[in-house]
Amino acid sequence: DLSAAVTSLSRHGASTACAGEGMRLQTALVIFTGLSYASLGAELPADWLVETISTPTTLSEPTQAPKLVKFDSTDGLVSLSNALLTRTFTFSPAFGTVDLVGEATAVSPLATSVLRDIAPEAVVTLDGTTYSVGGLGLGGQNHSAYYNRSSAALTADPDAFTYVRHSTSAPVAPVPWTRGARHAPNVSWPPKGLHLEVEFEAPQSAPEEHQRVSLSVHYEMYQGVPLLSKWVSMSMSTAALQEGEAAAQAGAESKMTPLQILRSGSTGWTAKPTTSAKARFGADAKDKDVVVTSVVVEMLEVNAPFAPANAGSSGALSPAAAQGRLHVETDQAHSTLVNWGRDEHWADETDAGANEPRLNTTYEVGPGVHLASVDEFTSFRTFELLVETEEMERQSLAQKQIVRRLAPWTSENPIFFHIADASSSAVRAAVDQMAEVGMVRCKLVIFYS
Repeated sequence: DLSAAVTSLSRHGASTACAGEGMRLQTALVIFTGLSYASLGAELPADWLVETISTPTTLSEPTQAPKLVKFDSTDGLVSLSNALLTRTFTFSPAFGTVDLVGEATAVSPLATSVLRDIAPEAVVTLDGTTYSVGGLGLGGQNHSAYYNRSSAALTADPDAFTYVRHSTSAPVAPVPWTRGARHAPNVSWPPKGLHLEVEFEAPQSAPEEHQRVSLSVHYEMYQGVPLLSKWVSMSMSTAALQEGEAAAQAGAESKMTPLQILRSGSTGWTAKPTTSAKARFGADAKDKDVVVTSVVVEMLEVNAPFAPANAGSSGALSPAAAQGRLHVETDQAHSTLVNWGRDEHWADETDAGANEPRLNTTYEVGPGVHLASVDEFTSFRTFELLVETEEMERQSLAQKQIVRRLAPWTSENPIFFHIADASSSAVRAAVDQMAEVGMVRCKLVIFYS
């Protein structure tokens, strides 16, 4: 049967890998297994760059246990998935990502796992003290791509921010926009998908002021594209804070300025409160303040094919390096970093598997936000797009979909109409002509001699 043939071919190819015949057999194995998966045709999602994938994004128990570590069952696991991309989380012994998979499609008929190791969901530094978020780890294992996953043991960091609860909702549009405006494609806005918010609380070992910090990690996966975004939000949530705000607002009516309204959006800004820190916390506001020294929004230990070509080497990453299959960018062009570096577990390049790539996205400096002075701090967003191949043209086309789907107003194409006659009759005639042919803007050009 098919499985027996594949097994026999695989063994034969592996045993003669150094010989020409063995290499041909390994190539045949790839083609053979590819065709076998492709024969499932109708069950595999089509090419999302060509056709519309209507499978909704869901959060549910995975259909099978992740392969990164050994799980006896899928109990205690949830997967955020849109049939193209799946991110699986565990709740025990701590909350964390245990798999990130590019699902099988008509373009790439084999599902592929991005991760080779487990990392915290985020890392935050408050007043100079660093905490991992979630606290999930992998103990006593070789952290390279080749370790024995069947004996991997998950661990929990007792000094990490720990899971409290999670909730889901539909994505919210960060800015208002009218679908199809000015000849733009009639895409969904806000984009279809699912927003997952996971709330965490500080460990009991943290100082009292840090235990007042409420932290959430946000994941948003979008329909019809192997893309997700991730960001972190923090606020001070205590009874003293709520009482201070109520007392301050009872005495005076608060009004937000246009700048404060802009800051209240989910654009990476911080929402400034309408009351002072002293009114919110009392005379000892300075002692109760917490400064966000730094934030790592995303940290992933990835397999080499998903990172840029020399991401695991000791030298600096060259801009000309071949791109990996995981494209990562942020929504802030300045002051944020997408770092591809070496896994710190491997300090000596002579070690087997030493050049293991690690991704982290963080601020270049700071942010240095005083939580007592803001209602909520919201970090920048990290966008993660999984591309099926390393083909340059497909990668370029796929990356353009980030902007087209999450900033669709950039595809607007307003048609201009220029007139040089400023008379009332000429302007009225021009407006009528514009309305008839669908133009949207008139520019009056007056030349002076």
